[in-house]
Amino acid sequence: MIKPAIKFKINPKIPKRIKWGVAGDSFQIGENFLPAFNKVQFGKVTSLFSNNNTMVKKLAEKFSIANYTDSYEQFLESGIDIIYFTNTNSENLEMIKKAAAKGINILCESPIALNIQEAEEIIRVCSESNVRLFVNQAHRLHPLLIKAKELIDSNFLGKIITISVTLNSSILKNDSEESGENGIINELGFQAVDMLRYFGGEISDVKGYIDNFILHSSKEDYSVAVVKFTKVGYGIFSISAFAKQRINQIEISGINGTLVIENNLGNKMNSSRLVIDVHKEGKMVFRKRANKITAMIRSIHKTLSKNLPPFTSGEEGLKNLIIIEQLKKNLQEKNYV
Repeated sequence: MIKPAIKFKINPKIPKRIKWGVAGDSFQIGENFLPAFNKVQFGKVTSLFSNNNTMVKKLAEKFSIANYTDSYEQFLESGIDIIYFTNTNSENLEMIKKAAAKGINILCESPIALNIQEAEEIIRVCSESNVRLFVNQAHRLHPLLIKAKELIDSNFLGKIITISVTLNSSILKNDSEESGENGIINELGFQAVDMLRYFGGEISDVKGYIDNFILHSSKEDYSVAVVKFTKVGYGIFSISAFAKQRINQIEISGINGTLVIENNLGNKMNSSRLVIDVHKEGKMVFRKRANKITAMIRSIHKTLSKNLPPFTSGEEGLKNLIIIEQLKKNLQEKNYV
């Protein structure tokens, strides 16, 4: 497996009250990201940029944001400390380059870029400009996920045998041509791979299928893959769109028992469930509702103000992208699609 060998320097000067800028054309900004700042004390969104001037004006008025524009150059001059890029598209690389050159920190959606070369370039540019690069993997910050990770790391389950991630979505959000031909992979595949790596560590090999058999549309709506971890056993992910019953579940099986995490991925305020079933201990069930986006924003503020490494760095996003590209390459070489 390819391993990115890029060092990341961190040492920017950040004020205690962080000014955020948000760039993109996604209506999800208003549904999920902007309301999360209501519970954040030391940060505020002060500027919006979008090519959709009607949408950005409505968001600015709704959330009392003083600056909004469809001029990216004007946006960069608005005194912001960090930009959240809500889209992953062909424009991201040049936009991030311009932001990094002005010392502005970056939060990207996942996938970090459309291909490995662009991702490596983004990481290099941010490193050379001495700005932080974060990837939105907010699901890592749910309290039940953190607890499950602590239990695994403490050898609570003993030797790990398999880790399984199942994500069934009711829709396929991104139908744009820029998203690439593998729609479901870009929609859910990176989350699935990130969860496998979060619990199982680095992945040395991946084999699987990508298909469109559910609706036979132009975009693939199903994928299944098996991965081999470098240190533990094996992992499996199954992802699909257009399922009537929305499901997301992570199951970690060890020689001593299992952990099952349900309903962690997806909406910002999910009520998640952690089921622990261990030999001679019986079954224990824990439920927790948490706003993962608010937790992510707080984590970023702590990182910037205390000069800490990012909770999910650009390198982490690149590793997930490498696994997805390896899956696609294996499919092409073996004519699975």
